[in-house]
Amino acid sequence: ERNPYYQYFCGYSNYMPGMPCNATELVHFRKRIGVEGFNLIFKMSVALHGKQAQESSVLIDTTVQEKNITYPTDAKLAIKIINRLNKLAKRHGIKQRRTYVKEVKNCRLSIRHFHHVKKRAKAKNGCIPRKYKIKSGKEEGFLKCSI
Repeated sequence: ERNPYYQYFCGYSNYMPGMPCNATELVHFRKRIGVEGFNLIFKMSVALHGKQAQESSVLIDTTVQEKNITYPTDAKLAIKIINRLNKLAKRHGIKQRRTYVKEVKNCRLSIRHFHHVKKRAKAKNGCIPRKYKIKSGKEEGFLKCSI
């Protein structure tokens, strides 16, 4: 926007003092076309550029682009442990005393609401990570004894 050299590098023939479009328009466009639309546009650009598109290395700045990353919190890891232990028990035909399926479902819902200010207290009451660590440990111990 500010530097005319960047604009020239990006392919603009004339200097534009403002942004070419609003940033939210790009976000809405990306959400509307989805992954399939993005792949279609990518295939078309590769077809248009031919061998020039087949570079061995490409530099892309993705600092602003949304990332599909979730961070491993204690509660999420405990939920994963409980779910995997349930699958293991089912696969080996072990009958469990408790599977904690309903508790895991409630914990997932409360984790989702952790970030909302008005629902933070409800979320903390619904899913305490220490409680789920204990539950996953109990289930693991029971399965060790059963096997």
